[in-house]
Order: sequence, then structure tokens, then C-alpha cells
Amino acid sequence: MGNRPGGLLDPRTFEQVVPFKYFAEWLKSQDNGRRLDQEEVKERYEDYRREALQRLYTQFFSAHKDEDWFTERFEPERRKVYMQHLAEHKAARLRDFMSDLESGKLDKLTYTATTEQVMQHEIHRRDQSGYGRMGVGEDDEDLAISHTLFIRTVPPSVSRETLESHLKDLPGFKYLAMSEPRQDKQYHRFGWARFENGTDMDKALESLGNVNIDQFQFHFSRHTNSAAAAMRLAPDVASSDERIRHDLKLVREAVQSLDERTDPATFHSFAILQEKAKELSASAGERTSANGVGKGDNEDGEHGAEDGEDAPMADAEKKDSEEGAAEGSAEPTGDIASAQRELDLMLEYLRR
Repeated sequence: MGNRPGGLLDPRTFEQVVPFKYFAEWLKSQDNGRRLDQEEVKERYEDYRREALQRLYTQFFSAHKDEDWFTERFEPERRKVYMQHLAEHKAARLRDFMSDLESGKLDKLTYTATTEQVMQHEIHRRDQSGYGRMGVGEDDEDLAISHTLFIRTVPPSVSRETLESHLKDLPGFKYLAMSEPRQDKQYHRFGWARFENGTDMDKALESLGNVNIDQFQFHFSRHTNSAAAAMRLAPDVASSDERIRHDLKLVREAVQSLDERTDPATFHSFAILQEKAKELSASAGERTSANGVGKGDNEDGEHGAEDGEDAPMADAEKKDSEEGAAEGSAEPTGDIASAQRELDLMLEYLRR
């Protein structure tokens, strides 16, 4: 089978798998327009698809098998070394987080903006010195100063180890992080060189002004610290009771998944975060239940069957009572405040 003059091109000449509709139309144009049974068309498409994918996988492997990102991900021994290094790095970040948690630095953490902060955001929304988190002491971390240098592009021909060799002798250098390769950028990667707090970043940047590896000139620039990035405001619906409970359920699953996938022997933060949230809620006089989403609510934040038909009225009365007690305060009260506190702590844990 080939191409008819002026007809559709043979799907086997494409660099990707064509859709079923295109294949079927092309098939109809072959064999002098012989009518084909639908099942036969499907079978022939599946045969074509398997062959095409196998060809594309072979081409992809041949083109990238010697590139650093490919061997780092798929070569067993190198992958093992990389994952061990990554686990050590995550463990260090975990220790820092737990230290902040135990010392009380995160006791007033909140991702809920006050009216004043919303107004300031509208005025200074283009100012990159705004904060995404409230309640974290600015003196505890120099959030306004980034100790990370951004590497605009890392070509696939340059290995992580080679680039690290140009960074490791700089005062204060901690580690190099790299993004996934970008197919739309010929599998180039971004990079981030992290330095210890207090490092003279102007001097570090100056020292890297002429890094040339394999005839490729690297470009470094100051990176905006993620903790000091401009505050982004979510719509009001994100603060509704239903949404808070739903988000808490999802973020709990994310924390448990992270702990299990990383190292269950070291990472068992889920119970610690829940206990800390309950402790903070108790000190604030908030109502909590065993699962942290409020007395009378199940894990999804929905009322149990024992509430009966009077539950909506009870909810309305409780809400009116809480709104009256907290008039003039932007902070939620009662069980929702407890759920939101746990949500904020777990979000901060994932961000770290």
C-alpha cells in the first residue's frame, strides 16, 4: 500500500501515530476503494499502532540513550545513586521543617489573607517582594533575599556531575536541582543552584559569569525565592466550608502518599501534623474531633446519618452563633478553623 496522487499520505510515513479516523479514511482510499468491515479496520489500525509505537520507541531510545537525563532516569545503578541522594536531601528538608514545627515558628502560619493584605496585594501585585504565606516571622528566614541561582538552560550533553563540579567549590553551595527535560526545547533542562543562607549571592553570580561547558555558555540569574514570590489570591469559593473540607481530604492523601513513596521509616509526618493541628486548635479553643474535621462530621466533611432532617437547621443555628461570636474577625471559628489549620500545615509541609 502506498500513497495515491493527491490522496492521503501513508500513516507509516508520519513521526507520530495518526488518529483512527485518519487511518480509516486512508485505508478506504486503498485497494481501489474496496469496502472494509468495521472490525477489520479496527484490527488493522491496532496492528499499525503497535508497529508505529515500537518504531517510535526505538527511534527515541537511539536518539537519547547517551544523554545525561536519560541515563539518570533509566540506568539502574545510576538511578539508585540518584534516588539515594534525593532521599538524603528530602530528609534534610524534613529535619528543617520539623524543627520549625516543634519550635513554634509555624504556630501562626496561615494561607488566609486578611482584608488589609488583600488591599496591599491589589496595590503591589507586581511587586515580587510580597509574601504568599502569612504568620511566618520574617526575621526567622530572610525571605526577601533569594539564595538560589536560576540556570536558564542545561543542554542534554552536559551531565549533572559536570555542572556540579563548577559549583561545588563556591562558598555556601548546597545542591543543584534540575527540571525534567522539555521535549519542546530539544530536551534541555532548567537548573537551580541553591546556596546557604547568608551567602554573598552577588559574588557567587560574578564567579559564574564565564562558565562554558562543551562550547555552551551557561547563563545564571538570581531566582525569586518561592517563599517570597508574589502572593496569589484564590477566589472566595476556595474559603467555603465545603471546599476547605474537600481540600483537606485531598491534601491528607498527598501527604500520606509522599511519606510512603519517600521512606516510611523516616517520613511519618501525617500523624505528627494532625497532632500539631489539634494541639493548636485546642489552645485556640476550637472544636475538633478524632479525624480533625469537626464534631458531627465524617471524613469527607459530610453529616452522618444520625443527624437526621434537623441537621441543616442545626448547621444554620451553629453558623449564626459562630458568626456572632467572631464578628469583625476574618478567621473561621469552630470545627472549620481546626480543619483550615490542619490544611495550612499540610500545605506548608508539601511546599517544603
